[in-house]
Parts: sequence; structure tokens; C-alpha cells
Amino acid sequence: MFLCLGIFIIQLIFSVVWLRFFRLGPLEWGWRMVTYWEIPSLLQNHTSNLII
Repeated sequence: MFLCLGIFIIQLIFSVVWLRFFRLGPLEWGWRMVTYWEIPSLLQNHTSNLII
């Protein structure tokens, strides 16, 4: 039980850190590359986070 909870917490922290720097998760990026036949941008576009 504690092992599962520990893995869940690690995944939660990793996903928050990952999405601060990248727009898509690694599997979503691969899926979009196969679906759209082009390489999507993986890096976060910081100008889209501005509140006007």
C-alpha cells in the first residue's frame, strides 16, 4: 500500500514539474507526431500564459 502511494506521489510531482517546462506529455507528443505526420513543439510557449 505504501509503495503504491509513494509511486503516485512521485508521479504527481514529476508531472507538475514536467508541465511547467513542456506543453505536452511524452506519450501525447509521440501520438500527435504519428497522427498529424509532423513534429509538434514540445517546449512551453510562455507568451500564451500572460493574462491581459
